[in-house]
Amino acid sequence: LHGLQPASKSPQPASHAEHPPAHRSGSVPRILRGTATWFDGPAGRRGAAYPALDPYGDAGGCGTGPASPLPLPLLSIASELHIRNDCNGLETRIPITECGCVAAHFCDRCVCCGISPRGRVIELTRASFVDLGGDLDAGCFNVTARVDLP
Repeated sequence: LHGLQPASKSPQPASHAEHPPAHRSGSVPRILRGTATWFDGPAGRRGAAYPALDPYGDAGGCGTGPASPLPLPLLSIASELHIRNDCNGLETRIPITECGCVAAHFCDRCVCCGISPRGRVIELTRASFVDLGGDLDAGCFNVTARVDLP
């Protein structure tokens, strides 16, 4: 067990889990910058959990969990993001395989190779995280994700 100092001295926006901040309206960027983390999905499976799945129709929405503090476009299960590890330059396309509602709870930063913009953009499966050069012990890397919307 290790205790670490926060990456930023500025406090996170205050919001209770039962009363998440209101979802932002307006346009959202096609290039997202922030933090990528990993989760322990099925062995060898490549994919990602994304915190802003469209709740309507058959998109696979995240239910009534908190909205991400980032202005993220709504995507569907099986959508793909072009993910770039900003620490080493490795990049690939990764499919969205599930809801990343845990990522929506955090407004933190990654400090692996400089300080990332605030917020978690995506949670990668262990295999995808390692394929992009992520260090499992560090737990995160700075990421740029591009959304190719029609």
